[in-house]
Amino acid sequence: MLCKECGHENPAINSTCQNCQAKLYLAKLRITLDSGRHQTHFLFPQNYKLGRGDENEIVIADPSVSRCHAEIKFENGLFFIVDSGSKNGSLLNNSHFKHQELHDLDCIQVGNVLLNFYDQTGRSVPGKLRTEEFVQEEFFKFSRNRRTEITTDAVLHTMFDLALSLIHAEKGFLFECNQTIRPKFKFGKNTKRELVSENQLSQTDKLIIDEAIKLRDMKITLNSSDSKSVDGSGWQRIAVPLIAGKGGEFQNSEVIHEGLLGVCYFCSEEKSKPISKRKQELLNVLTHQISIAMENEMLVSEAKEEKRRTSEQLLAARKIQQKLFSNANQKFEALQVATFVAPCETVGGDYFDIVPISGSKVAIAIGDICGKGLPAALLASTVQAAICSHLEYSTLPSEIIRKLNRLLIKSTADSIFLTLFFGILDLESGILEYINAGHPPPILVRRNNSIEELSATTFALGIFETETEQEKTIKFEAGDILVMYTDGVIENRNGAKKFYGRKRLLKLMQSISATGNIRRRKLETILKNIVDDLSDFSGEKRQEDDLTLFAVKRK
Repeated sequence: MLCKECGHENPAINSTCQNCQAKLYLAKLRITLDSGRHQTHFLFPQNYKLGRGDENEIVIADPSVSRCHAEIKFENGLFFIVDSGSKNGSLLNNSHFKHQELHDLDCIQVGNVLLNFYDQTGRSVPGKLRTEEFVQEEFFKFSRNRRTEITTDAVLHTMFDLALSLIHAEKGFLFECNQTIRPKFKFGKNTKRELVSENQLSQTDKLIIDEAIKLRDMKITLNSSDSKSVDGSGWQRIAVPLIAGKGGEFQNSEVIHEGLLGVCYFCSEEKSKPISKRKQELLNVLTHQISIAMENEMLVSEAKEEKRRTSEQLLAARKIQQKLFSNANQKFEALQVATFVAPCETVGGDYFDIVPISGSKVAIAIGDICGKGLPAALLASTVQAAICSHLEYSTLPSEIIRKLNRLLIKSTADSIFLTLFFGILDLESGILEYINAGHPPPILVRRNNSIEELSATTFALGIFETETEQEKTIKFEAGDILVMYTDGVIENRNGAKKFYGRKRLLKLMQSISATGNIRRRKLETILKNIVDDLSDFSGEKRQEDDLTLFAVKRK
């Protein structure tokens, strides 16, 4: 293709001259599909057929478009749009046509697809403006077709483009005022919807923007004077402050608290473009939609920041909880200890501990707060602190459980309760005194490979203010293993919504003990066997509850 500027012959596929970089095309056609995707085609001095069929020069893959829908013809240096008798018809600037000349910024609709025509020759049509009816129809169409997946940014740009079309502004700029009264540049566009920089604003432009912010009202600069009575007069600059519908709900900025979100600013060097009151009203509607989009954008940003802070706090809480429960992993001369913990959320309501007491005794505990997440984790920490405090004055499980029950009834909601297995082990005598307050029964594996469960001896704590049953006593001898767990293990469900259950856990423990001398097995291996079996059972099913395994073995 021959460049008219320098005479260089270019390949037919080039859009600009290889030699001088001048544009070789005369116009651009921007296609917006119903899905929201865009295509841009460069138009050279030739004819173009448009349609769904592959034989067309411009293929529009949309079922609402006919196979041969329309044709763009190049005649006497001008482009024309011709309808080819399409089934669903065609519109030019919201009007039916058969053969019509195309001008810069014209909007063509074929089926459900929009085509924007951009004349690149610099040819202008004096007084040609987008009609209020066309912009209003586009606004209603966008509102009807708006889907949940459309982003606030897409809404903002669409409304801004319609505002540019409505008043035929040469340039438009959007500013946000989210942290300071000084507006922060967001983006700028020209009539071809190309992005422009803030550097194109003059000092006069900035003064008008500042005045609109100060007045909190639309500021229009006319050809001859400043006024809000604009019928019959051309305009040069328009500044529209964007006011939040509920600005007082924001907390991060004094300006937003006052309701100012930003400013839309439009300018035009031509002085022959009138703006009617009706257009001004429609401009207010469009800028109000921009305000809503910006307000939603800021709300989303604020929610993300709040989520980030909450995540940081939860991670800090998890570290604190892990440190509080670190006693359970300390080394004991006469005991071997192993744990496995998988909270359903960042922190959990499962509690376990092993606490050395003066002399040869240790306290062993595992519990489960009704609930999960941060509230349950806070109560689990309270339970641990209360047990450690009571152990300074008593080593009777029944007395400690009774005091803990009263504390929970007094200081927690009616719906909150705690299941707890608590025991005191005398390492010299091998006697384990325990109370099981409604907790899933721990599994005691004897050194001779026999298995028994330590069933509940009383109700869960925090429900009834009754006298606690007396302790149960068993021998816990060298080589014996006590495997404790929370209900997150046995109530784990698979995709068929079936529970893992106590029977399966007991069967697994019997299988492990039947393989040989269990005294030689490491506790970590036993817990890993349980976790692997749980994983095989649940598959890809999401974990629904905190899951804790706690095993103690006499050496």
